[in-house]
Amino acid sequence: PPLDHTFKAGIFHDDNKANVIDGFIGRACTWGKASGGKLGHGVGRMSQTDLKTPFAIYGELYDFSITVVCCGETFSLCITDNGRLFSWGENKEGQLGVGDFKGRAHPTLLEKFCDPDQPRLKDMKNKIFELIAVGNWHCMAVTNKKKVYSWGKNKYGQLGLGHTQNMNVPFCVLPLCDPLNPKHVRSIAAGKSHSVAAGEDGDVFSWGRGWDGQLGHKVVSEAAYEPRVVEDMENK
Repeated sequence: PPLDHTFKAGIFHDDNKANVIDGFIGRACTWGKASGGKLGHGVGRMSQTDLKTPFAIYGELYDFSITVVCCGETFSLCITDNGRLFSWGENKEGQLGVGDFKGRAHPTLLEKFCDPDQPRLKDMKNKIFELIAVGNWHCMAVTNKKKVYSWGKNKYGQLGLGHTQNMNVPFCVLPLCDPLNPKHVRSIAAGKSHSVAAGEDGDVFSWGRGWDGQLGHKVVSEAAYEPRVVEDMENK
């Protein structure tokens, strides 16, 4: 369909030349380099055809409006108007969150998640997501109940789960969601290999790779495997 000149969101990538926009009618549109299925137009000729102009993604997203969309290095993630998550593109690090490491050339619904208090996988159909953030190969998402989930590459602990194992389904970031001391996260962001979250009380937390001081901690470390408060941002 034709696109109006007004956009709700736009992402541009110099590195991989893949782009996503969300037009006024709620359609996610992609253009640029198509290798790896990162444009989301399915298998066949369209999946490998580079596009110079925006082209709407139909298929699995046909019945939804897109409210938020983000791009990683070679994949994309979006939230639909009913709070569900869809992802597509390459998946070598588990960054699509679909339970395996196989790429997807079309948007695929994320169906399972895991909470640390119940290690078995659970159905995501009752989850409503409001926020997403994407690094090069890892993702974070926040529900309407302010619970934070992460998945994908975890070499430097950027998932905040206390270890460095890659995860191919969303896992709850317990230090931010502890029912005894919830942080009520209202904002998230992701760098190449680190992550940041802000709570409703103003506290800022960071974790992941920290070699260059990007975590903002007073003592620079190689990596932080769990969220740590940025002390110089307290009470700001």
